[in-house]
Amino acid sequence: VHWRLPAGETGYALTFDDGPHPEHTPAVLDLLAAHGARATFFVIGAHVRQHAALVRRIRAEGHALGLHSDGHSRWFNCWPTRLVRADLERCRQTLADATGEAPPRLFRPPVGLKNPLVAEVVRDLGLVPVTWSARAWDTGGASAQRIAGRVRRAARPRAIVLLHDGHEPAHVGSRAATVAALALALPHLPSASRALESDGAGGVRLA
Repeated sequence: VHWRLPAGETGYALTFDDGPHPEHTPAVLDLLAAHGARATFFVIGAHVRQHAALVRRIRAEGHALGLHSDGHSRWFNCWPTRLVRADLERCRQTLADATGEAPPRLFRPPVGLKNPLVAEVVRDLGLVPVTWSARAWDTGGASAQRIAGRVRRAARPRAIVLLHDGHEPAHVGSRAATVAALALALPHLPSASRALESDGAGGVRLA
């Protein structure tokens, strides 16, 4: 599981979970574009089926995509392998249908939880699991100022920073504070964020 970038890497990666969202994802994309930054969006298959055009915009603007499961069930980590496989295969197919591209290899498990059974399916599907080295803690009602401060402290060489542009299907929540925090933080980050990609050997690198 890759929770930070390889040794010697001088850049960092902003990553966004639980989208795409019809309001917050476009706002995040606008801010990233304004600052020349690239990011990685770990998307939920159920949301992609509702907002496929947003996924195409993510790719068109140079960002990366990753799987974040099909429905973000809190029970994902407790499922037998056949259910884990069915979920991830549906999410992969949904992304392939939406983008017209080969499905992404990056995968972030729901809530970051993992176990040997999930690992078995991930390995069989050729996916590359990615978590994070720092969280913005932007889902618990924190102010934009607090979230922005966390992002600024986290944006260091080799970091993979976790934020959210959407919400779990069963746990609706606003990400307006995340958008406002990005507007505050991006002008002050040491350099522009870059997108993640598979290195072709089971690891990750910056695109």
